[in-house]
Amino acid sequence: MSLLQLLLKPANRNLLDVVSHLPKLGVGSKVTRKSWEQYGDSYWEVVAVKPRAEDGSAGKVYGLLTWRGVSEEKPRLIRGRAKRLWRWMPSPEQQQQYTPLVRELQRQQDLQRLALQKVEGAAAGPGAGS
Repeated sequence: MSLLQLLLKPANRNLLDVVSHLPKLGVGSKVTRKSWEQYGDSYWEVVAVKPRAEDGSAGKVYGLLTWRGVSEEKPRLIRGRAKRLWRWMPSPEQQQQYTPLVRELQRQQDLQRLALQKVEGAAAGPGAGS
């Protein structure tokens, strides 16, 4: 999985799944939970990751919490990391870098979907579905 895939399909990932696909295990990156979107400027900045399993499926993640624009000064263990609600928040520079690539990938996926529909329609033959 790449950073582009995290942007294309951001939902249903636990925190360790998200950070394991980021450079430096996500240290320095911002992550948020899907349900926090309603609260505005709320996210965790990852400061340390201590994986327990070789595949990164278990472990501990520490960070600095910013909740509604107010940041904590002391890192702490991020709770709820096993819930499948986490998303990576790319920096403005990363967003600018990846946005054209995401758009191109989405366009390619749309073209593949249309081509598949044409093939399925042609395979059904004339008069199919009537």
